[in-house]
Amino acid sequence: MADTGDAVNIANFQQLISIFTGFGAAYDPSNVNLKLLGLNAKLTSSNAALDGLVAKRAATDSARTDRENLFNQLPGRVTKAVGYYSSTGTDANKIEDAKEFKRKIDGRRAKAITPPDPNDPNAPKNISSAQTGYIQQVEHLDGIIQVFTNDSLYDPNEIEIKLATLTAYSTQLHNSNTGVMNAETDEDGARITRNDEIYHPTAGLVAIARLAKEYVKALFGASSQQYKQVKGISFRDRKI
Repeated sequence: MADTGDAVNIANFQQLISIFTGFGAAYDPSNVNLKLLGLNAKLTSSNAALDGLVAKRAATDSARTDRENLFNQLPGRVTKAVGYYSSTGTDANKIEDAKEFKRKIDGRRAKAITPPDPNDPNAPKNISSAQTGYIQQVEHLDGIIQVFTNDSLYDPNEIEIKLATLTAYSTQLHNSNTGVMNAETDEDGARITRNDEIYHPTAGLVAIARLAKEYVKALFGASSQQYKQVKGISFRDRKI
């Protein structure tokens, strides 16, 4: 979902450019960033930065959904596998080892998480506790697989719980965790680019817009119709 504040700032910046263009040759600032060419370049780069963030955020959401769908299969698979193992007649303490891993999975089942609020400066930027929970789930599955691997009696006919199938599933889960982490890293990078393009204290779109309004005020006067055209066009900062 696009950030409303970003889109409004960009739309207002575009409105400024339209007004300045209407001033004709009278609008001739010495600051290259305030010239129409510079303003249009900033508009283009800001739009690209926001579009890039939206795309990366969508990729993160998709990676999280794919991971959630994979992890939703975990409790059922583990229940079948441990249930089968209990029927093999193997040592009771080996069954208990497998059940202990299963209890950990059941007790800390991976759940869908709400993505961190990009507007919250305190939102986690590194591996979140929810992310850690997903990683632990795979570790518990790997523990069960190791118990089965060390016992020749674990030899089911059911494809879903064969060792090779469980091992391949574990690899899928590991890869899905990596995919989410990579997507979140890419999104963080896109957010930094967005922040630089729009909210940099001196070179960002908001800062440049305010300088341009000041130039119009100085050029035409505070009570001029030209300044009144741009005075009410607001630009909002973002905590970054």
